[in-house]
Amino acid sequence: MPRPKKPSTQVNLAFPTARPIQLRYWCPIRKQQVRESTGTYDAKEAEALRKQREAELITGSYEHGSRVTWEYFRDEYRSLVAGGMKSGGKIDQVLDVVGRIIKPFLLADVADANVLIRIQSALLAGEGALPKKEPKPGDPPVEIKKRSPHTVKSYMATLMSALSWAGQMGWIDAMPRRPRLKVAKLDPMKGRPLTGEEFERMLAAVPKVVGEEVAESWRFLLRGLWSSALRIEEALMLSWDDPNGIRPTWSTRGLPMLIVPADLQKNNTDSEIPLLPWLEEVLLEIPVAERHGRVFKVQRRDQLGKPLSKAWVSRKLSEIGEGANVRVAEENPRTGKRAKFASAHDLRRSCCQRLLAAGVDPLIVQRIMRHSSLTITLAFYSKSQSQKDAEHLRSKLGTGLGTPAIHPNLPSS
Repeated sequence: MPRPKKPSTQVNLAFPTARPIQLRYWCPIRKQQVRESTGTYDAKEAEALRKQREAELITGSYEHGSRVTWEYFRDEYRSLVAGGMKSGGKIDQVLDVVGRIIKPFLLADVADANVLIRIQSALLAGEGALPKKEPKPGDPPVEIKKRSPHTVKSYMATLMSALSWAGQMGWIDAMPRRPRLKVAKLDPMKGRPLTGEEFERMLAAVPKVVGEEVAESWRFLLRGLWSSALRIEEALMLSWDDPNGIRPTWSTRGLPMLIVPADLQKNNTDSEIPLLPWLEEVLLEIPVAERHGRVFKVQRRDQLGKPLSKAWVSRKLSEIGEGANVRVAEENPRTGKRAKFASAHDLRRSCCQRLLAAGVDPLIVQRIMRHSSLTITLAFYSKSQSQKDAEHLRSKLGTGLGTPAIHPNLPSS
């Protein structure tokens, strides 16, 4: 039986059109032929790199960037970093998509400037997404929806953050440059505050989305979100009596407060904030004998009594917004932006806007919203003051309607 042929240690140069010169050789780590960019168009520089790589293969000192595999990196990043972050699910989603696009073996397969350009282009084209359901024989081909540049920019930022951590661990020889992607500046809010009339439409749409049997528990949750400025996950954890949970407290020595433990909120800080009178009014509707356990006990008509996940509840609330036809962002085919209907977070925005409109000091609103800085409060919600600014200007300057030089096309009064 002939002895197996030993893999060659020879390294060759390749000159692809409009791209840097490449090294091509057999990789003893991945057990396959590889193409490695030299990063240069200069033949002398490329030849020097070729000789260096060939010497490494002959002496056995060769390492292709890093021996750390993509899967090992994923596991370590998840357990040491992403697992303790509230955005850990999004990080996993992004890295899953990247893995489906380029199918990397080594971490170094991703940490390359040319590969990052390929990933960004593929993300824009909509590649790497999983179908919502497995296609059946005879089904029409699933249309691949392109991602908006803003979504892709967010994905790339998540990926680059993960690679930066790998660099700190010494697993990447040189941090690749992030490819540029120009995007239009967006309103910092992905939705908007709702009007009272829109909120009433959402309440009216509840039965047709969740069913008449459980509609009242969902209306109670909607009213709680509208009146509390709580995030959906916080509202679902609001408890009457859990000493370690989010809970309202009444004291004979002061006004009622809302306790929010650090591990149950976004900024990871213990908070004691005033209990909004709007929320207190909603809570006091519950008879004293029933004030135990979770405050908001939404139900699913086909699984009564079973706990519901935050994701499922959030999705249903968005369906209620769609059922009420409350659009908080219109579709824009030119930018790839899809229409968005009212969600749980839009109810939080609404509460914030009503606080500002009522003349509450922005610093107090910041503490109630638990924003990390006043800048966030003002940047997200300054539009709520626009109408007041316009009214103030008109009161000081007049309407200008009688000045032909300003409004030449308007009829005289």
